Parts: sequence; structure tokens; C-alpha cells
Amino acid sequence: MAWATSFTPTDALVMPLAWKQRTQQWVPAPDYDGTWSKACAGCHEAGITLAADGNGYVTRYSAADRERGCEKWHGPASDHVATFDPRYIVNPRYLTAQAAREVCAQCHSQGVSSASPAGVYGSAWNDQSATGGGNFIPGVHQLFDFMVGPSFGDPDFYWPAGFPAADHLTATDFGASAHVSNPCWKVTCSDCHSAHSGAGGPAEFAQTDAAGDQHDFQDNAAALRDDVVCLACHAGQGAFRFLAVADAAAYPLSLGGMVLRNGAAWSASASDQETAADLVSTLVKEHMAAQSGCTAPFDPVGSGARRQGAAPPATCPGPPSRAPTSPASTRAGTRPASSATSPPTPLP
Repeated sequence: MAWATSFTPTDALVMPLAWKQRTQQWVPAPDYDGTWSKACAGCHEAGITLAADGNGYVTRYSAADRERGCEKWHGPASDHVATFDPRYIVNPRYLTAQAAREVCAQCHSQGVSSASPAGVYGSAWNDQSATGGGNFIPGVHQLFDFMVGPSFGDPDFYWPAGFPAADHLTATDFGASAHVSNPCWKVTCSDCHSAHSGAGGPAEFAQTDAAGDQHDFQDNAAALRDDVVCLACHAGQGAFRFLAVADAAAYPLSLGGMVLRNGAAWSASASDQETAADLVSTLVKEHMAAQSGCTAPFDPVGSGARRQGAAPPATCPGPPSRAPTSPASTRAGTRPASSATSPPTPLP
């Protein structure tokens, strides 16, 4: 099996600057490592050929695809292209939860370096691997054989209290969360995100409540921004035990979304939509205040100083325990009988 396309890019020096969207200005680039081949190509190209000398200087570099194309996540595709046989391509749907998460974790990580040659490249790479020519292939390889990175709580990347002190720690944080460690459902990135959509969240997903009614959430371009994906699964459990799946379905209707119920178009009354929106607003605010440990908006300043071990803001208490709570026996939930007389306490 080989990479399906051929392209030989030219290596380049990378500017030691990065554009900071928040302040609209150029700032010193984090983890600057000089050249595109060492610092960038591992995540921005597929089918890389790479070699370096004993001093870590790149001596050979090319790439089959200069874009973050399909083969970056689905593996070498020459046999698949020649035969159109789906067995000759990696389909994350059929991977274990861990392998499916590594499809994304290979790039959505911070402070990483190659396993071999050790520390030379800023991405997953192992030139001792018998397959892939050094490239990490999801489902074929295990990521820890290709990439070295910080663990959760690493003092170079986290506050002493446990909160992240640097950005782009997505894979590390996710790996330490109850989404991974809970005994009910091993969540993967694609359970909540669409890899093929610029909207981020899935365009369509379904949830069944305890009564057996299926709610099919559709046309949710803002599903992540509006918490719809999270609420569809967490309704009836933990901090959202007062929220029924029907409430979670009525909420996106109030935002212009579409929901099918048992295969037919469903529309809650205007009153139910308003009630659901108010309930969601209250529960989300309480949840975020409790989990973040700080109710004030976070506006990072002086990230360099924070990386060196400066103390976190004094107004933020320590983080809550990351131990998973006992989940309900099913993913769907219903409003408890007591919810009518014991609503959650609104925030002031």
C-alpha cells in the first residue's frame, strides 16, 4: 500500500511570529522550531518522507499531499483508489474507541515531539516502524509509539491546581476526562464533532429517551456552540438530571433547529420551547460555574509567565474531582418525578 498522490513541496523557514486573533496583532510564536518540515508538516501534510542528520537538521523531505487531506486520517489509499474497495482504507467507525481518538489526537496535542528520532520533529513520527515510512497510521499503529507529549497535570502545561495553563491541550485533557474513563460509554471525538464539516458539530444525531421515543436532532450547524450535542446525551443525568430528553429537543427548536420524533417532524409549543430554553440556561450556568471553579470570564495574559509556573488567579479555587460519577443505566434520561417541586436553584 502506498500514498495515492505525489507532490514534492519545498521546505521553508517558518516565521517566528503568530497572529493572535484576540488582540489582532503579531506575537512570538509558541514552540518555534525553525522549519516547516520539522514544526508543521507532520500535521499539515500526509504521506511525508523525512530524514535528519545527527544534529537534527533535515536532510530529506517530501510529502504525498501538501494539504490535510483524507489520507492523514484514513491512511495510505493507493489500493483503495485502484479498487474502490472500502476494506483498503481505515474507517474510524470500525476502530476501537482509543484508536478512533488517536485519529484526532495525533495533531490536537500541545508540546509533543517525535518518538524516533527522539525529540527531533514536532509531531508524531517513528522512523523505526515497519509500516508507514515513519508516518503514524490510525488503527494500524499506537500513538504512544510515535509521539511523546505532556501528561495531564504536567507543571509545564498546567496550573498547580490542575487547570490547563496552555492552549491546544485537547487530547491530553480529553484523555483524563470521564468521557474516556466512565464505565458506560467510551466517547470518541467524532461522537460530538464532524470531521467533514466546518460547522464543528454533527449535522444530525439521535437520542432515545427512557420511554423509547427517538429524537433525531437535525440541521444543527451551531450544535456545539449552543450545547445541543452535550445536552442530548447528558439530559437526565448528573447536573442535568432535571432536564428531560424532550427538553433537550425543544431547546434547539427555539434556536431554529429541526427535530424529528419517531421519524416525523416534531414541534414543541412556544411555551415548552421557552421553558426548555430557560431551564437549559440555568443548568448550563450552574454546571460551568461548578466545573470551571471560576465564574469570571478568562482572559489570558502573559502566557509565557504562566508556562513558567506562575500561580493561577487567586479568585479561582481548585478544580473539582475528575473521578467519573455513577452514570445512569442508559444514555437517555427522563425528568425525575420530583422535578416539578424541586427545580434547580437559579443563579442570582
